Amino acid sequence: MIPFMTGKQFRVLREILDHGNERVSVADTAKRANASKATVSLIAGRLKRSGILKKNLELNLSKFTTRALKIVINAYRLSPLIPLIKSSLKDARGIGVYGSWADGTNTRKSDLDLWARCKLAPSLKEVAALERVIRKRYGIDVQILALDDARFKALKESDSNFYHAIANSKVVWGTLYD
Repeated sequence: MIPFMTGKQFRVLREILDHGNERVSVADTAKRANASKATVSLIAGRLKRSGILKKNLELNLSKFTTRALKIVINAYRLSPLIPLIKSSLKDARGIGVYGSWADGTNTRKSDLDLWARCKLAPSLKEVAALERVIRKRYGIDVQILALDDARFKALKESDSNFYHAIANSKVVWGTLYD
């Protein structure tokens, strides 16, 4: 949770930011965030005055500040996953996020794209088991790309666009490079 916000304020902000450009009502947002309509209206009013929201709680994703705020919220949402990934992938050297969660354009329907840089790549079975745990525990559809040195090098040679997406991703723990 963000240190200067209450849990309720964080839930409301997360709900508002997660719906993307989908129009939702104050009542629906309050229900999803387990908060009062007054709390949702107060926070929505502040976000409208700052230009982050348009009418009907519609996000203004063309504003950098909207995407930056979403990235901050995403970082806090990712933080409990890091110890789980580190303990599941014992020789992990780095964990990062790419795609919509990294650039602040994710919605509640977006999957979470993560990479894990490992000394030795875990088996597909180990990665799939970790993905299932994250889905069940956190309700997030996640895809984890496990990379050892050989896979990282092969990615660079076989798919330079995807390699650069990973290379320019957000590192949330450790390092992508040795």
